[in-house]
Amino acid sequence: MESVEDPNFGFMAPAKAPGVPEGIMSPRDTWADKDAYDKKARELVDLFVENFTAYRADATEGVKRVADRIGAR
Repeated sequence: MESVEDPNFGFMAPAKAPGVPEGIMSPRDTWADKDAYDKKARELVDLFVENFTAYRADATEGVKRVADRIGAR
């Protein structure tokens, strides 16, 4: 199955799904205002990074590395 990397969080997501219109598989493509989407996505990344600080001490090194990569995007 073809997949694409989410540019904000770095996870892999399917590019296509049976019975799902292609234009809906990319959240950014569903927004008329791409700049507004980008701004909101950045806000969500920032909220994730801020929230993760409360759990960082208990996280594994692997989870910390992923969180650091998300924060560096």
